[in-house]
Amino acid sequence: MALGLALLAARADAGAASLVRRVGELTDFRFTNHFSGGLESVAGVFLEEQMPAAQTMPSSTPGWALAWDAGTHRLVPLPQTPGAIFTERASTLGAGVVLAHGIYQDVDYEQLDGRALERATAVVRYPFGIGDDVVRPFEDIRSLTLHQRFYVLGVAYGVTDRVDVALDVPVVHTQLVGRSVIPLSPDAGSEAVRADATDTGFGDTLLRTKWQAGTLAGAVWALELGLRLPSGSARNFRGAGSVGVLPTAVVSRGIGPVGLHLELGVDADTAHPSASRLRYRVGGTLRLLDWLGATAEVVGSSGVATRRVPVKGQDVSVWIPRADVVDTVIAVHAAALGRVDAFAGIDVPVTSDGPRPDVVPLFGISAGF
Repeated sequence: MALGLALLAARADAGAASLVRRVGELTDFRFTNHFSGGLESVAGVFLEEQMPAAQTMPSSTPGWALAWDAGTHRLVPLPQTPGAIFTERASTLGAGVVLAHGIYQDVDYEQLDGRALERATAVVRYPFGIGDDVVRPFEDIRSLTLHQRFYVLGVAYGVTDRVDVALDVPVVHTQLVGRSVIPLSPDAGSEAVRADATDTGFGDTLLRTKWQAGTLAGAVWALELGLRLPSGSARNFRGAGSVGVLPTAVVSRGIGPVGLHLELGVDADTAHPSASRLRYRVGGTLRLLDWLGATAEVVGSSGVATRRVPVKGQDVSVWIPRADVVDTVIAVHAAALGRVDAFAGIDVPVTSDGPRPDVVPLFGISAGF
């Protein structure tokens, strides 16, 4: 299935100009200076390489914790707490239980490394030993809007009482609107350029399996292994373009109506190790009523190194800075019909590294069978 998604995505991208190229068209320098041409696609590459870190996938089992009631023959909410949306929980579903979920996020990227997109700077390395220079690859842009809608569809299945498997497939809709004024030459004036483009397609597919190792010091411990498959299109800001391996350790503890969850792991990029990221998430959950709960989370990842990426077709490369991407997520959960959890919340960025929105509304639903 994941291979099929990758083939469909590749076929859909083949016939249209990518969003990375459209960004490059807004910054197509045409000075007679030899090196100015090197900036033609620096802006697009700079965005392309940083977008994956800004896009967060949910837990394999988001929403209210469910259990099978042998007396009523249905799944019912556990009396403790709802499950966090992004932070994994150590408990598993149980043999034969299926949990399906859908999550929507509406993201309007307003800043890049703490500056408005059009004012962002980058460090470019020139050839022939000239060295590095700080440039403004977006400086000709008068306005730039980058808006994405994320729809994540997922399903988890309890293979045994202690082992789950899960599949998550994101569908991403991106709208790019830009206006720029590009100098033609010192004597020929300038040219107004406009870019209006949309793209819809699959993001990177995430496969996961979780093993509940046991209980220690009053807490439940689990190990999870994930595989990120490049079914998305990095050139259209909906994927990393490479395979990732995600080993993760999870610990959860319930204290009355409160649940605490901690997740530590790595997103190891198999094609470009320097693009790998450390992942860390902490979630707290609270049962307010039998059917009503709230969750608060800190969701973060950190790059392992600053890396240099060549600009295709040019003699220059651009440095991609090591980024710390941390968000806080607050949500309210409501259980219904003994097997459905509907939740709504907001995602507020804490750090300014990379492409960042202001506040992200999110909505979701999970249902057990």
